[in-house]
Amino acid sequence: MYIIDKPNNSIKKIEEKTFHELGFKERSNLQEWIAKDPECLGEELLIIQKEFDGFGDTNERLDLLALDKQGALVVIENKLDDSGKDVNWQFNKVSKLFQNVSPSTDHWISCGSGVSGCVFDFIAATSYADCQLTINAGDQAENKAIFDTLFVEKDEIEKAFGGKLSWERLDEKKTCRISSRKEEVSVKDKSDWEKMIKFQCDTMPRFYDALHDRLAAAKKKANS
Repeated sequence: MYIIDKPNNSIKKIEEKTFHELGFKERSNLQEWIAKDPECLGEELLIIQKEFDGFGDTNERLDLLALDKQGALVVIENKLDDSGKDVNWQFNKVSKLFQNVSPSTDHWISCGSGVSGCVFDFIAATSYADCQLTINAGDQAENKAIFDTLFVEKDEIEKAFGGKLSWERLDEKKTCRISSRKEEVSVKDKSDWEKMIKFQCDTMPRFYDALHDRLAAAKKKANS
């Protein structure tokens, strides 16, 4: 690669250096560059989560999760070089982790909670963005029992989360929902993407942490 020296009508070769030689890091530099400008990867992407770790009982974590224009899930793993080290291992890790995640062309992505039938959902819709827990662990009575057990701890859960949540028992339906929502944003409006990114990245980790352990305990109590 060369720099054009216009005043002298010449070109000057740029010395090639690696990111490591320049002191850049995968997590603090490369990841942040991509999160702030995902189109650098060659397509329009909506970053919905950084350092995603919603894989039930495993402690594995992915660098970035995104949606493309069709609503399909895009997994981004940061690499500062093309040495190929651990690439096959990482590919296998990602494949195994996403056995419990359901990517599709719908407007949501679901990931396991560690409780069968209960999932955490990232939702990017045409009028809102949502972080949601869907409770569908068994029959209607069991789902309501799980919800009611969690609702008893509503104040503690919202304190741990750091804000108010929407609690939907949905008495006439089989499932129940708990969520945090940002209104008046649309996945179809690119000017809203930054707001949706910030909301999802800030909200889901706190939402997950506030509910995950309590959900397992509520499920156990419902079956006792």
